[in-house]
Parts: sequence; C-alpha cells; structure tokens
Amino acid sequence: LALLVMTQLLSCKAVGVDIGADQLHPRLLDCDSPEAEAAANFAVNAINAHHHHGYKFALNRIESLKVKARRPFGEAFEMELDLLETKCHVVDPTPFEQCAVRPVEEQAVEGDCDVTLLKVDGNFSVVTQTCKSAPDSSEKLLTTLPTLPKLLPLNSSIVINAVNASLKTFNSNSTQDHSFTLLEVGRAFIQHKAAGDAVVSEFAIVETNCSDNTLFSDHCEVLGEDVAHHGFCKSEILGNDVTVDCSVFDPQ
Repeated sequence: LALLVMTQLLSCKAVGVDIGADQLHPRLLDCDSPEAEAAANFAVNAINAHHHHGYKFALNRIESLKVKARRPFGEAFEMELDLLETKCHVVDPTPFEQCAVRPVEEQAVEGDCDVTLLKVDGNFSVVTQTCKSAPDSSEKLLTTLPTLPKLLPLNSSIVINAVNASLKTFNSNSTQDHSFTLLEVGRAFIQHKAAGDAVVSEFAIVETNCSDNTLFSDHCEVLGEDVAHHGFCKSEILGNDVTVDCSVFDPQ
C-alpha cells in the first residue's frame, strides 16, 4: 500500500526571540500546535508552487520555529522544514497531503528549506524561501539493498529512446484532441526480469496544437499555460513491447 504523508512535528524546536521592549513580546508556539502546522503546510504549498521540475515535496517535520513580532503589524514565522519527495509530479494537481511519499529504497530526494512567513490578520504570505535538495547516496543504498535498480542518467540514449518510443505509443492510441510532447523526464532505471532487462521511465508531457495524434510533428507548438493539458506517464519497454500509462490533467 502506498504510504500517505504524515506530518511529524515532535522534533521541532520552538524559540522565542527578544526583539526589544518597544515591540510586542515574542510568543512561544508549540511545534505540534494547529497554528504551527498551518504555517508549515502553507509554506510547503508555496514551495511546491515555485517548484517547476521533478516531484512535489511533503512535510516531514519542522526542524525549528521562531515567531517574532513585526513592525508595524503582524508576526514573522521563521521556520526550518525537513521535506520528503512524493510520487506526485509537479504537473499533478493532487494536494501534497494526498500524495504518496517515495520510499527510501527508490532513492528518494530529501529537501531542507528555510522559510519566513508573514502573518497578518490570520493570513500567511511568503517573505523568503530557500531550499536545497539531494537524493540519498546510491552507493550507500546499494550496499544495504544490493538488488536495488540504479537510476539512469536522464540524458542517456537509453532513456531518450525509451521515452520517445513511449510517447509515440501514447500519441498513437490517445483519445485526446491534440498530440502531446515531452515536458521532462522524471526518473528512469533498468529492471531485471526473467524475460530480459526492461527500461522503466517516468516523464511529464504537455499538450500541443497538433490535432493528428498519430503524426506528431516537430513543428507542433506547445499550447499556452492557461489552456494546455499536462500529463504524467509511466512506461516500461521490454524488447519490442511498449507499455505506457499516462494520466492527463486539466489546465490549471
């Protein structure tokens, strides 16, 4: 069963900061409080909204939280957040809270973010956000899980050929009004099977202005962001057999 993300706030360190006697006294806010969770969830949504490649992140835990009074009004929430990669690509409109977290054995990416929010009249807005992310070490995982498939470079000829063949198959069998072109490759790896080695890939697609799904042309142009459908595909190629499954999402 897919694991749904669970917010973990127990390890958070809440800190009140002295900002001077002429301002409101800073308040301590428990990290497991509804207000802290609301602030963190708002921050993660903002991070995902500005994350235009790869997969959405979900909140793992709040590392630290400072709440400061802010002149002339409102409060500043300074947070350090620990994030986990989900299986929802950024083109997928599913809320991150409903996305399955990618397990460690799939070489998931982890994120660390510093975020400052301003809260005025009960509403949050982002002041600053800085994130860094990195996947778990493949060498470390292969030591503990020797049968783990190793991720392929996304620009390798094996991946490019597999994705192109999968996209051609999708367009040839699609019931959509227009053909789709590649937006980006998310992940790819070799899976060893009894019948041979299969190339497994995940990739995002976007709608073009070409109406003939079976004859995709390099002259097709991507539709505007406000009208283009996006999609996310998973494919497997074993020999000459191509299996591809794509979910297509309405314009957002």
